[in-house]
Amino acid sequence: MLLTLIIVIFISSSITADSCESFVHGDYGRTGQCIKISACLNNVYLPKLCESKPMDVMCCFNTTISYKGCPTIIHRARWNAINPKEQTSLATPVPFVAIYDTVSPSCRTHHECVKQIQGIQKYHMKEKNWSDIGYNFLISESGLIYEGRGWNYIGAHRQGYNSRSIGIGMIGNYSLRKINKSAANALESLIQCGDSCESYAHPTYGKTGRCIKTSDCPNSLYISNLCESQPVDIKCCFSPSAPTPNCPNIVSRSEWGARAPKSTTGMAKSLPYVVIHHTTGGTCTAKSACIVKMKGFQNYHMDSNGWDDIGYSFLVGEDGNIYEGRGWTYVGAHTYGYNSQSIGISVIGDYMSQKPNAAAINSVKALIECGISRGYISRAYTLRGHRDLDSTSCPGNAFYNEIKTWTNYRSLVRSNASPQFNVPEDYLVMQDM
Repeated sequence: MLLTLIIVIFISSSITADSCESFVHGDYGRTGQCIKISACLNNVYLPKLCESKPMDVMCCFNTTISYKGCPTIIHRARWNAINPKEQTSLATPVPFVAIYDTVSPSCRTHHECVKQIQGIQKYHMKEKNWSDIGYNFLISESGLIYEGRGWNYIGAHRQGYNSRSIGIGMIGNYSLRKINKSAANALESLIQCGDSCESYAHPTYGKTGRCIKTSDCPNSLYISNLCESQPVDIKCCFSPSAPTPNCPNIVSRSEWGARAPKSTTGMAKSLPYVVIHHTTGGTCTAKSACIVKMKGFQNYHMDSNGWDDIGYSFLVGEDGNIYEGRGWTYVGAHTYGYNSQSIGISVIGDYMSQKPNAAAINSVKALIECGISRGYISRAYTLRGHRDLDSTSCPGNAFYNEIKTWTNYRSLVRSNASPQFNVPEDYLVMQDM
C-alpha cells in the first residue's frame, strides 16, 4: 500500500555501502536511488545505503508507485500543515464533487505550491476562523495533488454541500482562462481514485466498498490497495450488511450503534462448532426494537459482567434480521471451553415453551450456510445447543427440540447436567431489556 507519512528508518550498519539500488524495501519494493534528501519525495529514505556519497545524499524510495486508479497525493505533513482544531468524519460515498479555483496565484513547483497552500490554510483558520484549510484537496498546474482535509473529513467549501461532497481547489485564478492539461489530468485521476473503492466489484461481497478505518470495518472484510491516497489505517471496506452470494443481510455493529470493544482476540477459520443460544427475556419483531435490545445486551455484558464486548458472535431477531456481535473473526464469550472453537448464535427471546418464528429460524440456517461458504465454519461442523456444553437450559426446551432435527446436530452426553444458569462464561441476560 502507498505510505505517504514522513518516514526515516534507521537500519544496521552491516549493510554494504551503496547497496541502495539492490535493497528491497519491505513497503516500497526495489526502487531505491541515491539522490539528495531535498529531492526525495515524502522523505521516504534510508540513511545507511549510500555511504560513499556526500552526507546530503541518501537512498530514496519512490512513493510515486501507485495502485489501481490512484495518483500520488502529497500528504499534509509534506507541506507542513497546521494541525486542525477539530475534525468531523465524512460519510462516504458522497454524491458530489465540487471544483473551485483558489483565486490565489498559480504555482508550478513544489516549493511555490507549499507556500501558496500554507497561506490558504492560515487565511482559512485565522481570518475565517475555520478549523482547518477548507478544501479536501488542492491541485497545482504542475499536476501535483495536495491533501487538505482528505477523503475522511468534512470540508468547508460550500454551505449545504460540505457533508455531501469532496471539495477540490485548483490553485490559481481561472476567471479568464481554463486550467492546463496537467492540472486537468490530475483532477480526473483524483476523482477516479476517490471512486475506485466504491466502483470495485468484489468477487464475493459485491459493489459495496467504502474507504473507512480498518477498525471500523465489520469482520475485516477489506482490500488494502483501493484507498492508497489515504492514511495507513484506511482501507476499502466491504460491508457484510449488504446481501452477498450465499449470505443473508447482516446488520453491522456500526448500524446498530455498538460500543467499541475493550479488546479483541482473533478467531481461527474453519471452526468445528456452531452453538445455538437464546437470550431469554422478550423477543423483538421490528428492527428498531431489536437494536434497543442489542444495545442492552452489550451494556449488560460489558458493564455488569465485565466482558470485553457483547458475548455472542451473532444475534437473530424475530424480525428476520441478523445482528453482528463479535462477528466471524473475533473470539466470543458465550460457551465456556468452546469460545475459540465456535460461532455462537443467539436468537433474541425466551424459547422454553415455543420455538422462534420461521423468519428467525431461516435466518439462523442462512447465517450458518454463509459462514460455511466464506470458510469461517467447517463444512463438517457440529451443531450443538448451549445446554449440550454447559449447565444451562439454553436455548430453551422448544428451540432445543427444533435444532435437534437439523442435519449437523450432534448430542453430547454430560454428567450432572441439570439445566441451570450458573457458569461464569454464560451470556446471561436475566431481565427483559
